[in-house]
Amino acid sequence: MLKRSVLTLMTIALLALTASLRPAEAAMPTSWLGLSVTYIEDGYSLRPAPSKFVRELKVHTPDPVSINKLWIKPDWADWILGGKTNRYKMEADEVVARPSALARMGSNEGKTDYKVTSLRFAHLKLLLGNKTISLPAGEMSFAEDGTLAGVQIELEPHLLFDLRPQDGKLQLLFSTSGWKWNVLPALNFDQISATGGMDDDGFYFDKIGATGLGGAIEGRLRVAVSDDFALEGDLHLGKLNAPSLLAKFFGNQPVQQGLLSADFKLSARGASMAELASQVSSKGSFMIQSGAIERFGLLEGLRLPGPGLAGGGLTKFQKLDGSFSWATGKPVSIVLRNLDGGALQASGAFVIQNDGSLRGNISGALSLPNGGGKLRALSLRGTVKAPELFIP
Repeated sequence: MLKRSVLTLMTIALLALTASLRPAEAAMPTSWLGLSVTYIEDGYSLRPAPSKFVRELKVHTPDPVSINKLWIKPDWADWILGGKTNRYKMEADEVVARPSALARMGSNEGKTDYKVTSLRFAHLKLLLGNKTISLPAGEMSFAEDGTLAGVQIELEPHLLFDLRPQDGKLQLLFSTSGWKWNVLPALNFDQISATGGMDDDGFYFDKIGATGLGGAIEGRLRVAVSDDFALEGDLHLGKLNAPSLLAKFFGNQPVQQGLLSADFKLSARGASMAELASQVSSKGSFMIQSGAIERFGLLEGLRLPGPGLAGGGLTKFQKLDGSFSWATGKPVSIVLRNLDGGALQASGAFVIQNDGSLRGNISGALSLPNGGGKLRALSLRGTVKAPELFIP
């Protein structure tokens, strides 16, 4: 009983101290960073600590920042050091804002009677175009002069999302380790760092640097937002482990060794971010160096009299290059410009169906030591796991 009474007295004392530390005119002045602020006072609350509680707060940027419920308490560290404070820590249930409004909060264009040290929120809703992107809990940090310094959110473990006002714009930083992007799930990133920006019409990364599958990934991406989401981008893959990457795409390892590089464009459109990830199309060029394809009987297909099935074996090459096009749920179309295996050369075109089956044609050429050679058109059948070359 005594313990409960002591706790009650302590709580009352904290509430009284909180009230005494507010500016004389109000707990929240009606001007902040030169912006009008409106709200409804609703007394004091013990959640999450003895705090001033307000509702329906709006910071009147051209598109207002809205906070439904806000708990305000003095920054005790500042009070301990100075004996008084006009700095506050805040907690909100949900913050709703356009990127341009967050960018405006990065500058002070008028009188500020109080300063915010930090604002923790349970949810952040960003208004982009005619869409709303919902983000999880995070924190707004503020500079010494009271302006917004940044918004930090951990989207997933080790997946950091950071928004920073800079020169009237909103800079976007993204970093993670051990991450899989659902737009291209075959690409597992060991580390990724990307910088870009966000405005009311979407967001972009103009500098992407990542490592994964033994190589490097670079590029740029932009998502434009209006009535839907539209993704466009360019990526470069530099010397990734070809067997590992192709196994993730096709469920096996058609290429047994080699380093793969590629340049390709991405595009997608969807009514939501989730739908965007399921409506991806891509086209570009690729090259595999110092590789080998198992069960690809190109040499036998040129040597045997035919007709019939050429034997298997391992076809090695110094370089294999070509182009491809692909879309979610559609077959992959590949143009093989050149397979350079020294005396053994090949080109052709084929399609990889969704079930992994192959359909296409390969033209092979073999240079003989006596200066002669053999040329032959072969049919490509079978599957990615077990390709078959037919001699007509």
